[in-house]
Amino acid sequence: RLTVMGMRGVDAIAHYRKQINDAGSYRLADHYGLALAQVKAGQYERARKETVLLLEKKPESMLFRLLHAQIEAASGNRGKALSIYQELYNANRTSLSAATYYADELKQQKKYAEARKVLRKAVRTYPRNVSLYRKLALVESETGSQAESHRATAEAYALLGNYKLAIQQLNIARTHASKDDFYTQASITARIKELQALDALENQKK
Repeated sequence: RLTVMGMRGVDAIAHYRKQINDAGSYRLADHYGLALAQVKAGQYERARKETVLLLEKKPESMLFRLLHAQIEAASGNRGKALSIYQELYNANRTSLSAATYYADELKQQKKYAEARKVLRKAVRTYPRNVSLYRKLALVESETGSQAESHRATAEAYALLGNYKLAIQQLNIARTHASKDDFYTQASITARIKELQALDALENQKK
């Protein structure tokens, strides 16, 4: 895969075709690399055919099924792509890859409420994943949940050790939360105090 990312699509295709010809036997990694290169070169039908063969060899492979979905999305068949991502996610609820790709496609199709549901569950499963919190912040904002968007951004900053910016985001979140929503207000206040304590501890170490 690194070979594909570092080369032009047509060059990567030539590279993997040579690998395949030299191998003398069917190697999954080479054919996977070829399919990725074909996607990069915009040869979606060829990539699709290559992926069908890969899935025949290893139908349970999430990697190959994700590749299938990526091909459908890249070729404009977004409904099919979403269907594959959803099927993978439903079968692998704790998979970071399944959740991320599914949420990204939902966001791409402006299904923000559904993406939010997936990402909220994902951050509970992977509470130390900065990227997930950033993705969540975006979809929270798109659904109009500005308080939750800033809370998610705060958690991303906190994971990076930038407690001051995290606290700043939580203070903004508090202004967006309803004054009558006592639970949310109390939760934000409690988290601010936790981060202030962590910030103070970090300052003592300097």
